[in-house]
Amino acid sequence: MRLFARLTLLCVTLGAGVFAFQACKPVGSAMKANVEQSSGDPNAPRPIVDFRAGDTFRYYNLPYPSSMMEKLLSKWNYENSTSTRAVAIAQNGLGYVSILAGAQQMDVDKMALEGCYALSRLPCALVARGVSFALNSADLDSSFTYQFSDTTTMSAAAIPFVNPPARASLLTIYQARTSPKAMAVSVDGVFTIADSDSGTALESDAEAKRLALERCELTAMIVPCTLVFVNDTVAFKGKELNAIPATDYTRTVIADSIPGLRAAHFATYFTAGYLLGVDAAANVAGAVYIANNGAMGAAYSNNPSTDVAQQALSDCQASAGSGVSCVRYGTGKNVSATAATLLPAIFKGSLDVHCAVPRVDCSAHAKMGCPGGKLYSVVTSGVIEYKACP
Repeated sequence: MRLFARLTLLCVTLGAGVFAFQACKPVGSAMKANVEQSSGDPNAPRPIVDFRAGDTFRYYNLPYPSSMMEKLLSKWNYENSTSTRAVAIAQNGLGYVSILAGAQQMDVDKMALEGCYALSRLPCALVARGVSFALNSADLDSSFTYQFSDTTTMSAAAIPFVNPPARASLLTIYQARTSPKAMAVSVDGVFTIADSDSGTALESDAEAKRLALERCELTAMIVPCTLVFVNDTVAFKGKELNAIPATDYTRTVIADSIPGLRAAHFATYFTAGYLLGVDAAANVAGAVYIANNGAMGAAYSNNPSTDVAQQALSDCQASAGSGVSCVRYGTGKNVSATAATLLPAIFKGSLDVHCAVPRVDCSAHAKMGCPGGKLYSVVTSGVIEYKACP
């Protein structure tokens, strides 16, 4: 038997759909001249090297290093990029690298500062524009001033991380949707909208929030995502950004939900269908594929010649639409997916960056597929600390 959900595409990513812009993504080979690969503690303070605004930017001249920033600069090939770009850091060494083709410098500066504050939880300073330092070394310590100015007003200014010229259009799109609805966004600028315009209304505000966060997480390069709007209310709080993934990557059994899938569809296709039909003891095999926009395909059969995996994949792809990939989520009643398979863009090209992002504790890093025995950033009472995670 074959089951699949045909859903309206709700997840809009940068570089697709209405807007012609891209998130900050890795674009090439590793940076060499501007990144000093640390030995020992990669975050130990180092003496400042004098520089002036306009001098060639060299990351190792800064006194506040972090392995995360070294990886961002290297993975995203900051030095050799020809796009508009900027770097912002905080005094705990964390920060953000913003690279956006065709963008205005002031917009890239803003995204660098927003990303820096989100990841560091401290006031940030813009230290580089393009290939040059943006300030004098003597002024660095007095320049850590940027932080989010939270607002309760539904406006373009309430949307963080997305390319600023597109924020007004995104707000208009969101406001036209019907409640229950929610919008989530990632630090790298990917956003998703979960709403009631997919045929039938969502079950609740909680359902809208769950779907927005899970679909964003399955799309973004830096996770977890955080809520921006819920219905017609601003949910984003710059000092209380989400540090807990929406998806449980340690789950082993398909029980009561699937990431990104509506509860009503789970009840119809799984509770009353797939989970009743699959039976290993009776040689009834099954497979489940999902996409980051909420589409899915599931198939089961007791015929050994039936390729249930291929059926499920084909149905998922038909439901997801052109250009959206499906990944294997389940085999029989078991969850066969891991963080590595559910977040393919991250694990194929940006695992170092992914694992350098601060999370709530070592367990959260492990659940996100980050290998043990390394130094990771964790959030303790709102403060970023570095811990050796087993």
